[in-house]
Amino acid sequence: MATFEEGSLPTATKYISLDQNALMDIGMSITFTKNNEQQIPLYGVASQSGFISGFEWRLTSMNITENKDDNLRQYAVSGLLKWNLFGINLYTQSKHFNGILE
Repeated sequence: MATFEEGSLPTATKYISLDQNALMDIGMSITFTKNNEQQIPLYGVASQSGFISGFEWRLTSMNITENKDDNLRQYAVSGLLKWNLFGINLYTQSKHFNGILE
């Protein structure tokens, strides 16, 4: 899945683009550690990049589950995208993303 950096705690980070358009990207980064060839998620963040003026992304929940039958991990991310004009909130959009970690 990812290349681990050796050290006191071997870690690897995987980036997944959740929502991408011409102006901005909402993405998720998950940091894993390795324990006996098993990759264990330590923490994750979801952030926005690109032309973000007037937009504010707030992560509300992130869940990573492992399916023991086929060794695939699924993710579910929820958050709020606020549309602002001169610091005044015009609209708040709820966003939900689901998928499989490869």
